[in-house]
Amino acid sequence: MSYNNLYRTDNGIETTHEMVRNTPVYISKNSNSKGQLVFLSHGFAGSSSFMKSIAISLANSGNIVVRFDFLGHGRHPLPFTGNITTTGGTTRLFVDQSNEVIDYYLNKFKKKQAILIGHSMASDIVIRTALKRDDIKGTIGISTYSNVIDVDNPKNLLILNGEWETGLRNKSIDFLEKIGIENPKENQLYGFFYKDNARKLIPIKNSDHVRILYSIETQKEINNWISKISGKDLELKPNQIGIWVFVLLASLITLFVFFVEFVPAREGENFNLKLPNYLLANLVAIIVTPIILKNFVFEFVDIPAHNHIINHLLFYSLILSPIISLEIYKNLIKTFSLLIFINVLFFYLIVFGGIVDSYVSSFFPSNDRWLLLFFGLFGCIPFMIILQILYESSKNGFFYGNWTKFFLTFSILISIFLDFENLFILSYGVLLFLMFSLVFGFLTNILNRKYNNTLSCGMINGVALSWTFAVAIPMYSHNLR
Repeated sequence: MSYNNLYRTDNGIETTHEMVRNTPVYISKNSNSKGQLVFLSHGFAGSSSFMKSIAISLANSGNIVVRFDFLGHGRHPLPFTGNITTTGGTTRLFVDQSNEVIDYYLNKFKKKQAILIGHSMASDIVIRTALKRDDIKGTIGISTYSNVIDVDNPKNLLILNGEWETGLRNKSIDFLEKIGIENPKENQLYGFFYKDNARKLIPIKNSDHVRILYSIETQKEINNWISKISGKDLELKPNQIGIWVFVLLASLITLFVFFVEFVPAREGENFNLKLPNYLLANLVAIIVTPIILKNFVFEFVDIPAHNHIINHLLFYSLILSPIISLEIYKNLIKTFSLLIFINVLFFYLIVFGGIVDSYVSSFFPSNDRWLLLFFGLFGCIPFMIILQILYESSKNGFFYGNWTKFFLTFSILISIFLDFENLFILSYGVLLFLMFSLVFGFLTNILNRKYNNTLSCGMINGVALSWTFAVAIPMYSHNLR
């Protein structure tokens, strides 16, 4: 039911893919696209897929909608570079990229004006872009933060924040105070559309930093703002992509748990790990791994954050490996099923991942990300096999497995602290690892409790984790090599 509803969402909408130099671009429009040319920009660590719900809504209203992947994000083949702490660094790079795409499609569609919409990081990018252009008729920031707004520029600015984004809501009010509006309030229009200096803050009910992108209220407010800018009453055709994606993913998880019941049960090997040895090994790994990697790393790939996570998982695994007896390693080969391995990976990466790729964020590798995936296996597979062994300990297995994840996370945070300039992106990698554990790790543990196939399950998680890191962590290099 949920898949059918998602399939019907973009009926009548034509979406095409193009490349503007190296930038992947997606254009959505219907057969009666006589509205505005609208550019949608995603936030940090996101991709153009994040913006699909809004894109479909705008296209259904008759607009031509252009969304694209920033450097280092989604399917863009090149990393982003520069100093992230200055507006002349990475910010300038993204603004230049936005201008390039805008210029190309204004010319292609013979349009004199456009509207810019940006989420999170991109709210600042679109505002800075609009400030320097006369052909931007309106700007919409979603989950907005920017300190360059003035009384008249950018033209016709709408700021949408989630009801639960208290910090951003307060900062948005501060923005209006700084440009001379006394005691500004949400849901109140300031300025005038005919003067191109309209300003408005709107909180989107029951929304956070991600849910706001899928809210029908967000679609409604964007449609109303564009209608007022254009002077035309555009018909709103909202979609519920967010709800149906959630239902579909929840259904897939439930079906996986259901079908595990039909997997033939298999007796596992009984073994115990000594708690003092376990704690000592992790303590050493937490401290020693970041110190070693601060001074020496294997050069698997030339993207610092990805290269570090491969090395970190590999060294951490080597330090933990002696606490597991040789006999346990020898018995691992007996616990491998190619059939289980192929089928579960297909479910994780193609079925589940296909939904994520289409409606949430890019999940299929492209360009150099295939290399990141391949070399990522050198760290992810050893660590996930050892982690799976720890989970299967007769005593304290649940404790060993979960606390190892926590210890690893803490160790990576130490590395980030020691080299923030190159590794700050790994803070997002930590979040990915936690989300991975809550979904794929959870499902694999359910399977292994029934089937006791430690090697298969460890390798499944190793490949899936390497895949996740390769496609989802933005590619960044402080200086191109």
